[in-house]
Amino acid sequence: MSGRVKGRPIRLATAIADDVPSALMGDPRRIRQVITNLLSNALRFTDEGQIVLRSRTDGEQWLVEVEDSGCGIDPAKLAEIFQPFVQVSGKRGGTGLGLTISSRLAQAMGGELSATSTPEVGSCFCLRLPLRVATAPEPKTANQAVRLDGLRLLLIEDNPLTQRITVEMLNTSGAQVVAVGNAAQALETLQNSEPFAAALVDFDLPDIDGITLPDNWYSNIRRWF
Repeated sequence: MSGRVKGRPIRLATAIADDVPSALMGDPRRIRQVITNLLSNALRFTDEGQIVLRSRTDGEQWLVEVEDSGCGIDPAKLAEIFQPFVQVSGKRGGTGLGLTISSRLAQAMGGELSATSTPEVGSCFCLRLPLRVATAPEPKTANQAVRLDGLRLLLIEDNPLTQRITVEMLNTSGAQVVAVGNAAQALETLQNSEPFAAALVDFDLPDIDGITLPDNWYSNIRRWF
């Protein structure tokens, strides 16, 4: 997929929740085909922004979501989106057969494919399958979830979607997260807040790069962290 993003300002991201088992039972070929179709569809209707592949559980179900910041879908057409060749945008044409095939594959696996969308904001397609945990051949300790209970963390990330996903993941691990969008906001937060255990800094911030920023803080490190 990364080859199709080349030349466009699109960031691909993944977010796997801690409660997703390390081994699941299912049809890998069909699941891969559905996810590939959803990612291809997101790339087709997204010129810039972000596409996120998310995996999580909901009770006895496993959810795989593909969320994009593309052109979105008109509510009147959303109910028909899994029909063949539905016209989503006049400039981009229809959806082809990819979503129709994906929906039928989901049903064949005992699940379903659904979508939510807001025009000019983006869409989220959700593959929902029965959660079937596979018996691991031997105990694994390397993939155990890391707990961050009570840790105060400062997240400096200018991309709203990446910021939201990172906060969700850290909160799930028990951390207390304060999120800001640039170095100036971070400095103000550090000067007017209780000390933090650590800071997570995006490399490419709008007002300074993520390597230079910690150097500028050096004289106050002991007071802020």
